[in-house]
Amino acid sequence: MLYKSNRYEDALKMAQWLLDNLINPALDFVRAYGHAAYPLNMCYETFYTVAKRNMETYIDLCRRKLEE
Repeated sequence: MLYKSNRYEDALKMAQWLLDNLINPALDFVRAYGHAAYPLNMCYETFYTVAKRNMETYIDLCRRKLEE
């Protein structure tokens, strides 16, 4: 929604916050303790890995728009 309304700086901040405070910690947790939830740990790890890649792409898009 922020990206569509051309609020790229706010979108960048939100995406970075999500990456730093939700996605990366969840991915670290799954990698450290996920073996206790086998076989779901593979699903969780895949989900958070894709979410991380998604946010990194979103951050790149926002940075490119800010440079224009």
